[in-house]
Parts: sequence; C-alpha cells; structure tokens
Amino acid sequence: MHALTEGGEITDSSPLARIAVKRVAVPLSGEIEISMDAGDPENYMRAIRQATSRSRMSDLVSHLLEHGFDNVFSAGMLLLVREELLVGWKGFIRGAPEKSVDTLAIPLSALSMLQAPCASRDSFFGFPETPASIEQQLWHYLGEPQREIAILPVEVNEKLTCMLYVQSSGQIPAERTGTLGELTRSISSCLPRLVRNAGR
Repeated sequence: MHALTEGGEITDSSPLARIAVKRVAVPLSGEIEISMDAGDPENYMRAIRQATSRSRMSDLVSHLLEHGFDNVFSAGMLLLVREELLVGWKGFIRGAPEKSVDTLAIPLSALSMLQAPCASRDSFFGFPETPASIEQQLWHYLGEPQREIAILPVEVNEKLTCMLYVQSSGQIPAERTGTLGELTRSISSCLPRLVRNAGR
C-alpha cells in the first residue's frame, strides 16, 4: 500500500496493507455483452448501469478511461471514500503496467486538490497553481500530467462514495467533459443496486 503523506514521502508499509480482503467469484449471468470499441462510450455506459458485480463495473470504467476519450488520459482511476481516506479501487497508468492504482491511499485531511471536490461535491477541471506535497507524490507515482486534471465526485443516496480522477496529456475536449459527467452518473445509478444485492 502506497500511503501518501504531507511529509513528502510515500509510505510503503501501512496498516491498510494488512486489511484482509476476501475475494469471491461472482457469476456474470445477465451481463450485457459489448464490443470492446471504447470509441462508442454509450455501450459502456449502458453496461456499467446494468453490471451485476462491482468488479465488472469497475473493469468497464477502467477500460473506457484507458481506451476511450481519444486516448487523451495518461492515467485514470476510481477512488473509494473511506472516512478520511481516498483508496485506489481500479484504474490504469499508461506506460506503466507494473504499477497498480489499488495500492494508493490518499489522506483527505492533507492539503490537496482533492479536498475541495470532496467537500463541495463539485467537479474540478484544471490544474493546481501551486501543487501541494500530496499532488507531487501522486504524480511521482502516476506520471507527471502535462495539461489538465479532472476530479469528479460520485454520490450514492446523497453520500459521497467514490471519486473519478483522470489526468491528461493534452487538453480534455469540451465534449469529453460531458461524457465524464455521464460516466459518474452511470456509476452512481449502478452502485446502490450492487450494494443491495451484496447484502442479500
């Protein structure tokens, strides 16, 4: 687990790394079969909204971020909100297949560009004028963004559940910002059903 700290160091040994994770096989019956053409995001949105497992949903989100959007993103990920932490769930780092975003843990108590979207529930598009220590560490792991960052909160039943983070090697086209917004809404509409199903 790579825990980012305000002290400017990435901590590899974290109590979070000792959390036991139980993996279960989930049958994918009823899943929508889609073409792997990420240039057609509507198929992905529909499949995400009707996914029958959280792993299926997160896989679709990650694949769309990596292979869709005209390949403008150099990194992208879903981050789970866990009290005062953002924990990496699923995503990609272009050009670094050996790295995994699910090892990241980012404290919300530390000054960073992630704080405001979490507090306000408003999306952020742009670039921090004065990057904080957390940003510098995050980019050291993900690779330095060249143009633009987008951070989009995902709410379920008016509760902040996760965040969508992407960084771009070029300017994010205006029409793609709308697609990102639609993606967060698709995730938000899917999660309550998956949580209910998991509790049965």
